[in-house]
Amino acid sequence: MSLTIISVRDAKKSGVRSMKGVRYSASNAAFYYQMMRALVEYMQEEFDRTVMHGMGKFRDESPNERYKAMLALFNKKLRAKYSAKVIEKLVRRALKRSSVYTQREFDRRLKSFGIDLSKSDVMKRYSSYMSTAVMENVMLVKNLRDEQSKRLQSIVLRGMREGIPSTRLRGDIQHALQIGKKRATTIARTETHKLTQQLADARAMDVGMKRGVWRAMMDNRTSEQHARFNGKPFNLEKGLWDPKTRSWNWPGRRPNCRCWTEYIIPGV
Repeated sequence: MSLTIISVRDAKKSGVRSMKGVRYSASNAAFYYQMMRALVEYMQEEFDRTVMHGMGKFRDESPNERYKAMLALFNKKLRAKYSAKVIEKLVRRALKRSSVYTQREFDRRLKSFGIDLSKSDVMKRYSSYMSTAVMENVMLVKNLRDEQSKRLQSIVLRGMREGIPSTRLRGDIQHALQIGKKRATTIARTETHKLTQQLADARAMDVGMKRGVWRAMMDNRTSEQHARFNGKPFNLEKGLWDPKTRSWNWPGRRPNCRCWTEYIIPGV
């Protein structure tokens, strides 16, 4: 299946039709977010139980070593609860939902053109993208875990150094936790949409498609760059070249991007 169509309008004139792209599932993003939020909330509860509760108990002259021991215990519990192995298992579960959804929706759209892939095993790029996505997302979740842990611990260490009572540190801790939750929301939404677009593009290339058309939401949240890209054709493998930034781009790959690919297929 070789495509040389350069726009949807030309596609229609040539008897070749476009296929609506697959946009991410809000329920899949919510599932991913709940997984991430559970991590942040566990950190909040365990930090309060292991560190903050203990800080209120000690009144000796040199509590620093005790505090450091509590921070070490907190970090140990956190890494036991959310080890690399556990994180990978959770990530695979979340991404599997997006994978199943994307393949089902993509194949359903193709079927409307009379192309049935239900018995097809063309999954070379699809499988490769999935493996890469798992590794990338494991790193993202581990980074969230580690950065949030360091952020909380730095607050306590600053309090120890400056003699700030634990009661006054709680505001800073709550602020740090809100940063973690916001970061979790961004990761969940971005990675779900990113994976959906990557897998849909991979599925398209696996069945022989070559080109797509960039589609943007075109509202007040659409970036200037992606507004310029809207309606432009691009090679699925190479992406869309932006001479202004001298970079290759694909829909749905940047943080909070809501763009998607519209695929061009031969009329059948």
